[in-house]
Amino acid sequence: MNAGFTPHNVISAREGAFERIPDAALDEGPVTLILEDPGDYPLFCSIHGTADFGQTGYIVVGTSA
Repeated sequence: MNAGFTPHNVISAREGAFERIPDAALDEGPVTLILEDPGDYPLFCSIHGTADFGQTGYIVVGTSA
């Protein structure tokens, strides 16, 4: 949840990997994102950076054993 002084959003750094999570949705509470395909999903907050700089991160989805 956005608990800071400024809003945030979550955008895929790889076009089409997942839908953008808008700041308004994050303001309302936890958001669920389901990623079914194994792989790395880079992401960023466009309010505080770009895909290459600022608030960036990634989600790693593995396979079940």
